[in-house]
Amino acid sequence: MSNPRFIPRNYAQIPSQFGKSKIISWLTPDSRMQKERLASSQLQHKFAFRIWSRLQFLGRPVSEYAEAIGVSYDRTAKVLRGATIMRLEDIAVAEIELGGILSSP
Repeated sequence: MSNPRFIPRNYAQIPSQFGKSKIISWLTPDSRMQKERLASSQLQHKFAFRIWSRLQFLGRPVSEYAEAIGVSYDRTAKVLRGATIMRLEDIAVAEIELGGILSSP
């Protein structure tokens, strides 16, 4: 896997909270590019949190989920913790496999 253009979790004040806590604090961007990446990171965090929460609710480990969707555990875990960039396909697959990802508050 190639290196991502940026690491979404690096825009969180506490990167380990990315995808795990519903509300987290974010760094303040100082350029247009950083604002765009911050906004992307915030969206990814929102969907990563929804996926992680849904997995917890269903009692499914990330490894089982990754196998069910045909994606490596490594990539799935990196996407959910914000170490690599999420794709729209990741959100669609999560909605199909888990349900409730797009309609969550």
